[in-house]
Order: sequence, then C-alpha cells, then structure tokens
Amino acid sequence: MTAPVAPADLKQARIFMWIQVALSAIGPLLLAGMAGVSLVELISLTQLYIAITYATAIALAVCAVVLPKRRQWAYVTAAVIESLLVLNSLVTLLSKGLPGILPLIFAGLALRALLTRDVRTWFFPQQPSAG
Repeated sequence: MTAPVAPADLKQARIFMWIQVALSAIGPLLLAGMAGVSLVELISLTQLYIAITYATAIALAVCAVVLPKRRQWAYVTAAVIESLLVLNSLVTLLSKGLPGILPLIFAGLALRALLTRDVRTWFFPQQPSAG
C-alpha cells in the first residue's frame, strides 16, 4: 500500500510557508542592508524602541496611580508624555497612515482631559492675592 497523495493545495501551502520561513530568516538582513545599517544596529534600534515603549507605559502607569493623590509632578509628567505621544502619533499618521490613528485617539483624549480647566485648577489652585 502506498501513502495517500497530498492534495495540490496543501503542496502549494507548504511552498508558500517555506518561502515565508526564508523571508523571515533573511528579512532582517535585507532590511538592514536597505537601511544601510548592520543587523546588530537594527536589533539595537528595535531594542531601543521596545525599551522606550515600556518606559513610557511604566511612567504613565505611575502617573495614573499617583494623580488622585494630587501630586503636581505626576500631572506635569502625564501631560508631557501625552503631548509627546500625540505628536508621535501625528507623525506616524502622516508618514505611515492608519497605524497612528488609535494611539492618537487615546493620547488625544487623555491630554484633552488633563488640560481641562477643572483638572488644571485642582492641581494648581489659585492662590488668593495679597493686597
């Protein structure tokens, strides 16, 4: 008895899968070559991006925990980070299109809420003028 013959579609799928494996293996090398950087530099840039992303997330988490305690440094830090995220998202939206829209929406909504008069006044109450 002979083994059943695999369907042609399965053979095609396997060919495409091996092409994907090959591209995944040499893709970073091609990307590094096109970018004019070595693979080590490309990995370093990726690691830097990941580190910045996590540092930003941790800073926002700390601010979110501390903001109800009315710490001005947390308010200022959160406003600065959200402003930078809005700017980054706008650049991403303009250069790469839709990948920048979701971060822009959330950062924009957070920044808008932080900059309302009530929130600003709560963190920085008006001092009665001496006079």
